Amino acid sequence: MQTFLGILLLLLVLQRVPAQISDEEGPNTVIQLSEVMAKCSCQVMDQLVYVYDEYPQSVENIYMPHCVVVRRCSGYCSGEEFKCLPTLERNATLQLKISSQEQPVELTFLEHQQCQCRDPENLPYYERSVIKSQQQQQQVH
Repeated sequence: MQTFLGILLLLLVLQRVPAQISDEEGPNTVIQLSEVMAKCSCQVMDQLVYVYDEYPQSVENIYMPHCVVVRRCSGYCSGEEFKCLPTLERNATLQLKISSQEQPVELTFLEHQQCQCRDPENLPYYERSVIKSQQQQQQVH
């Protein structure tokens, strides 16, 4: 019984131990506004994309990995009417494994190369329709 109480007490103490905090940059480092703004400004950055979001028609396959890293536009724009949108794109072909196949398969993903804060309503019709279809896909998932 005493062993059980000792283990219980140890578990209670361990629950109270806070997560370790790195002290690399000092105890209370303040990140300057200029750095914060630079990191969150409209730019191309790595994003995890689920294969099934990009290829919803192939849900019968089990891909490994089930998500990939692609470069996409993301970030803050100064006005609410503006969105961080791509101005230059390319296709990137990645090899993935399907669990039922021995050989890897190649899938193509859209990658953004340049971004800009733009008003989606002032874009040419084609670009506006592509953006709306991408937003609809994101809302479904």
